[in-house]
Amino acid sequence: MSKDNLIPFTKETAKEAGRKGGIASGKTRRRKRDMKQAMNMLLSTPVNKANREKLKALGIDPDEADNQMLMLAVAMQKALRGDMRAIEYITELTTVNATNKAKIAVEKEKNKIMKEKITQYDKNEENEVEDDGFMDALNGLAREDWQDEAETSDI
Repeated sequence: MSKDNLIPFTKETAKEAGRKGGIASGKTRRRKRDMKQAMNMLLSTPVNKANREKLKALGIDPDEADNQMLMLAVAMQKALRGDMRAIEYITELTTVNATNKAKIAVEKEKNKIMKEKITQYDKNEENEVEDDGFMDALNGLAREDWQDEAETSDI
């Protein structure tokens, strides 16, 4: 490729490329959203007659179940037969919430400990800082001290 074949990328072309990218991104997001909604609808539909019998055999009330329940029941059956992918799926499905709950509990405990430390620090009278005159200097009350230092530093 030579430099002669290259088209300069101006502000206008960058703006147009960004606009096209934004439009394409929006279409993709909408398509994914629509697919998710369609899948949720399919999962929530009632179980067909053939599968109702399978759920009854597992001890699940088919009147209370939907396709999502059927899908999970099938995964459970496969896991019980030793299917490692089904076992991993069920493990992941059930431990994510447990892991999140554990993380939340740890964060709550950390926050509780920090609040206790802050409260103890506030109650402790030894935390008083000795006045070094800094605030007075900021308020302009120690101008003479600053002027004295400026005069002696010229020597």
